[in-house]
Order: sequence, then structure tokens, then C-alpha cells
Amino acid sequence: MVFGNIEMKDELLKTLEIYGIPSQSFWRAFELAKLKELGKSVGFAPPVLEIGCGEGGFSALIFGSIDDGIDINPHCIERCKKKPNVYKRLHCMDARFMRFLENSYQTVFANCVVEHIVDFNKVLADCYRVLVPGGKLVATVPLRKMNNYLLLRTNW
Repeated sequence: MVFGNIEMKDELLKTLEIYGIPSQSFWRAFELAKLKELGKSVGFAPPVLEIGCGEGGFSALIFGSIDDGIDINPHCIERCKKKPNVYKRLHCMDARFMRFLENSYQTVFANCVVEHIVDFNKVLADCYRVLVPGGKLVATVPLRKMNNYLLLRTNW
């Protein structure tokens, strides 16, 4: 299926494997297509850090390999370690107080996570600190009314 100039069949099939819920997979397929398009146009250079890594399935579709993944939830980190994934290293860490050296990453990625973190300014400041000059922060956030358009809704 094609929407505008975006071929969506592959993205939809890949997101269905990860999420299983058609309505969530559908909007994630659009997100995936746009992130891939952005990656081609501006480049997501390694080393890559992901904030709020969860289990890594979606990020694997964009990056293939991610140097470091962090999540504040130790259970997410443990689940991620048990699955084959794309992370070279995993860390249980707060994105507001990252224990990485300055200028360590070319790309910092956060997919639908920063809206859950209190004091977003601290997250931005630490992302700026760990990014090399000219590095890229790529962050997505869900639309407030997005849930109104899903067939199976969640209580966000």
C-alpha cells in the first residue's frame, strides 16, 4: 500500500510483528517510514544512544545497531537482555543524569519516551552534553489526540 509517496507495506508488516495490535502498528508504520526518510536525508551517524530503550524492536528497524540503550526501569533492561537485540551495551540509567562522557554520541534517539520524564529541560541539557558538536537529537512524541483515531485505544 502507498500513502503519498511512501511505500508502507513493509513498514506495516514489520510493526505488526512488534506490536501485534493493527491500529498501533498502523500509526507506528507511518512513524517508521518518516524516521527512515529522515535518516536518509540527515543521517543518523554512530555512535548512537537510545533513551528509553524498552525492548528495542522498533529501533532495530531504524538503526540496525545501537551502541548504548538506557532505560530507568530495571525490568525493561532485564527483558531486553533476554531477547536478541541491537544494543551493544545496556544501562539502567536516568536520562536526566546520564553517566556518559561529554561529546560521546553522534546520535541520541528517544521514541515516545521524553513525554514521560519529569523535568524535560534536564534531559535536553544532558543530551546536549553527550552529543558531539553537530550531533543529532531525534525524538518523537505521540499526539495528544492520536488515541482518538485508534481502533483499540489505550488509557494514556
